[in-house]
Parts: sequence; C-alpha cells; structure tokens
Amino acid sequence: MKSRRSFLGKTALLAGAALVGKPLKLNSKPIEKPAPLPSLKGRKVLFLYGGWPGHEPDKFKDYMVPWMEAEGAEVSVFDNLEPYTDKKLMAETDLVVQVFTMAQI
Repeated sequence: MKSRRSFLGKTALLAGAALVGKPLKLNSKPIEKPAPLPSLKGRKVLFLYGGWPGHEPDKFKDYMVPWMEAEGAEVSVFDNLEPYTDKKLMAETDLVVQVFTMAQI
C-alpha cells in the first residue's frame, strides 16, 4: 500500500533532482551599488559601559569612542546607568550604545 508520505517524498526528491544543475534565480534585477551607511557626523551618541569586568567593557569603549568621534559624533560616555533617568539627555540622544552586563537599573 502506498502512503501519501511516500508519494510526497518521491515528488520532493524528483523536484529537487530537476533543479540540480540549474541556477536558482531569485531576483532578476542585478544589484548595482549598495546604499551608503548613515553618517555619525553631528549625531549625539550616548555610550554606556561597565558591569562585569570579565567582558572587558573598557576595551570596547577605548576602541569605539575614538572611532565615533573621528566620524564626527558627539559622544557622551558614562560608566553607569544613571543617564537613563535623565529625560532631557535621552530626548537629545540620537544613538545609545550600551556595553553593560550584570547590572541593575
């Protein structure tokens, strides 16, 4: 007795075999040039770091903050989570980068 599962399995196998060797064409439009990434120039960035020292948040801060500043961002750096309670600061912030583990607000 032939089951439906057997039929479907064989059908899928045949369909897969028919596709082998043929290029799969999902999009016929060629990709031209990717859109440029947004600029950090003039953006206000809030960088929060700290928590468990095993994750080495200082190293990431020392790497990212100079790069963001070189890209033209105005970076405010905090080693605590207090800025989240400052409504004015949060309203003026364009980007929040948080590198914090095992902490409490």
